[in-house]
Amino acid sequence: MHLLYIDESGTTKLKKDPSLASADNGNSKYFVMAGVLINTRNLEKIETELLELKNEYLKDPFQELKTTLKGKDMEPNKQRTDFIREIYTLVSNSELFCFGAQLNKYELTKSSIVKSKDDIYQLAFEHLLGSVNDFITTEAIDKSITVMIDNVDRAHNKKLYREYKNALDRKQGKLKSFSKRNFSPSINFVESEFTLGVQLADFVAGAIWRSIEKQQRENAALIKQKFPINKDGELFDYSYRICMDWI
Repeated sequence: MHLLYIDESGTTKLKKDPSLASADNGNSKYFVMAGVLINTRNLEKIETELLELKNEYLKDPFQELKTTLKGKDMEPNKQRTDFIREIYTLVSNSELFCFGAQLNKYELTKSSIVKSKDDIYQLAFEHLLGSVNDFITTEAIDKSITVMIDNVDRAHNKKLYREYKNALDRKQGKLKSFSKRNFSPSINFVESEFTLGVQLADFVAGAIWRSIEKQQRENAALIKQKFPINKDGELFDYSYRICMDWI
């Protein structure tokens, strides 16, 4: 069985004015949804290595991993930048696969492809789940995937659940190559503080978002090799999708 951990980076508020930077009004131009696919047989090794890093670098080894960690959270003589790099290096060296869906909210809003925050989530789900489905079908990987997402609150969870189900139904209806039975019929909402896979998905989503929103590409470059490529050696439109329309 495989576990698909999903997280996001960027805001879902629609972007109508491209001249306003995210730092000016708190609304990013891009929204990114990332997935980390891990075979349950590899989970213990990944979590053990991650916990070792947390014990080495963090004052509180049980503190939730986020890209917003502060220097004050580090052990004496340990640097936040070194810790962040170690996490991305661990992702790069681990037995896992990364997937991503990138939405330019300004372009999607201007063209009326998305008309609400809910559309942002559903469009991202459609493309992300589609890329995972293509990969497991091409590679003949065990088609039993449990989806896990961070538990936020009832209203937010309800929205994600609805758009996840909508995405599965739309994909099933439009693409014969897609089977929603490959994925768990509902989202498993988990506490990210105690679910290291979701914490890794947060790091992957953050690396992608910063690379396109802020042109900070170092960490995204470290994990690029974990995005599967197709038979032509391409990852775009395979494991990583720039979402310009509904599928």
